[in-house]
Amino acid sequence: MKSTFFKYISWVVLGVLLVSGLSISLYFSTQPRPIPKIRYSLFASPSELGTALTQRLRLEIKQANLIFFGIDPLKSDQYEIILGALELLRAEGGGIDVIVVDPNLPYKAKIPHQEEIELQAELDRFSEGITAASELGKKVVVILPSIYGTTLLDNSPVSKYLASSKAQSLIFTISSFPTSQEEEKGMIYPCVPDQVDRLGTRNLGCMIVSKAKTLYRKKNSGSKRAGLVDQIGVSEYLVLFN
Repeated sequence: MKSTFFKYISWVVLGVLLVSGLSISLYFSTQPRPIPKIRYSLFASPSELGTALTQRLRLEIKQANLIFFGIDPLKSDQYEIILGALELLRAEGGGIDVIVVDPNLPYKAKIPHQEEIELQAELDRFSEGITAASELGKKVVVILPSIYGTTLLDNSPVSKYLASSKAQSLIFTISSFPTSQEEEKGMIYPCVPDQVDRLGTRNLGCMIVSKAKTLYRKKNSGSKRAGLVDQIGVSEYLVLFN
């Protein structure tokens, strides 16, 4: 009797694992395939990745009149990536006229800025401001939490804004990434394709995991830090940095 019971439990567990694995595989297979723009590399500092970002996407950045940088708010080094990108852009005459930051970012003082707007609560005001800036030919940079700034999340403020905007925009979503399957459990944006997406961040989390899984055998020794950039949409890029 006990033997039969344990066999039954084993088959149930195996079935659950197979269904879960199939759900994850099917989810990843239906996602758009990212295009590498900066392949996995080691950088001496976060700002070095920012500089490489501007060098690699110089034309796209110069042509855009609205650039979004989405970050993990508590990751102070991600602000430095943005600083590196903007410093080179300015040095090359990129002409940044206005920098807008989310007022709730804890390290916003790192970024010299002219305006503070919380897009989640002030989307109409933001839209009016961008329209006015566009009419004057100004380039605007917006720095905000990733969950507000990526189009991977349908209900994000930026998704809502771009749905009715003709602005020539670019989006850079910056995030850390897991270096092993074990680290996936502690992700800020969990990938849960076979569960209810309670946080609403599954698409972003699974995009990060999908890329990270290809890097688990990479070994980073020494003081340099790993980073990469993938194009994940017509005008959206995923910037991963650890």
